[in-house]
Amino acid sequence: MTADKPRDLAELVERLVRYISPYINASTPYAVEIAVLWIVHTYLLNIPDPEGPEVKALKEHRDQARRMRLARRKDEEILAELGPEPEIPLDPRTKKIKDPLGLYFSPTLAIDAPGPGVGKSTLLKVLHAASMSAWPLVLSPTLASIREYLGQGGTVLIDEAQRTFSYDSSFRRDAETLLNGSFELNAGGVPKMVPTGKDLPMEVKMFPVFAPLALAGINIKLPADVESRFIWITMEKGLVQQWDDRTSPLPLFEYGEQLRELVRPLLGMAYHHDEPMPPELVGREGDKWRPLIITADMVGGRWPDLSRQIAVEAITSDRADAEDETPEQALLYRDCAAAYGPDEERLSGAELIERLRPLQLGGVWGDRSGRPLNTTDDLARRLRSRSFRHAKSRSNGKNRAYEKSAFTPGLLHFQAVLASNPSDPSDPSETAPTLGSSTDDPWTA
Repeated sequence: MTADKPRDLAELVERLVRYISPYINASTPYAVEIAVLWIVHTYLLNIPDPEGPEVKALKEHRDQARRMRLARRKDEEILAELGPEPEIPLDPRTKKIKDPLGLYFSPTLAIDAPGPGVGKSTLLKVLHAASMSAWPLVLSPTLASIREYLGQGGTVLIDEAQRTFSYDSSFRRDAETLLNGSFELNAGGVPKMVPTGKDLPMEVKMFPVFAPLALAGINIKLPADVESRFIWITMEKGLVQQWDDRTSPLPLFEYGEQLRELVRPLLGMAYHHDEPMPPELVGREGDKWRPLIITADMVGGRWPDLSRQIAVEAITSDRADAEDETPEQALLYRDCAAAYGPDEERLSGAELIERLRPLQLGGVWGDRSGRPLNTTDDLARRLRSRSFRHAKSRSNGKNRAYEKSAFTPGLLHFQAVLASNPSDPSDPSETAPTLGSSTDDPWTA
């Protein structure tokens, strides 16, 4: 990093882009620019700063007081010389009426990789060094650690996220709640029982978890409502430079300090931002892209126009993919009908699931919903519809099973959709887990 200071924020951001570009190789258009805008946006959130001046002043005061006590100085002398301890400001997220400062949303940055060794962890190291008060990288964290990091403020970075959020993780649903809560300032918090005093009853207290969060993992798959809060960067194999003694992440910390100096004073401007937004930014898509556009407007230069272009292109691409995608229920009816042998007319729900499990992307049928097809109740729920006479299991006096003809109304209903996207039922995967298996993680298959 050059010794001279940048003239303004736009120049600093351009320097950061040039510095990290050689180390990042991604298939996502403008991946480096998205990552840099996300870094800058972390300084525009009105949340507790674990490395802020008040925290540093309190730590220094306590260190000095401890040294004076070791020198056998009396508490009265220490108080007279150092004064009272500096006070830490109240958590602004806990206020019912929020201060007119900072951004209202913080999108989760999801760094996805097709396999190991493509640089997802390197990009996470960039975020760790340059983002606001980033905690150390967390590998496969516990639910408690995610909650504590988000609750204390600062930037939270989770590597190997495919393990933390695998479908069979014991705390996956609670972790997904934390992901959703980190997205919005007024999304609520995590309830905890806390003591009210000695010999007094406990009371429920809400701890906010709104904070910048980034995930990196291999083939990350989560429910649609969680992923709707993500901005994705997809890594790919390529020739990239590696960190060495000369190009270590150390200069990135210097960039972070300069960003803190230039961006933190802009919290009020970010809150009162009223520049026009592209008409495509509506609903959740607008909520997650608006913070980066506001950030770009604070930066200036080429960034306001570029950020709007990036957002519109990403939204347009996502909508086109959604339109081209065959509905999951249509695929389920198609594959269920194909599961019957030539002479079979009835299959139990367990038998259908057993035959469906080897289908659809490595063995987790319908993983676009974020959950595998694992129980007969889940199968019945996914087959249910109000648009046509959906398939139901029926008893023949001996057992309950699905008749092959029960899938005909659904196939007729989805006939046009399946005809416009013709394909055979998915080929069985050699790595697909069987019913009830949980030793392997199919998310990484």
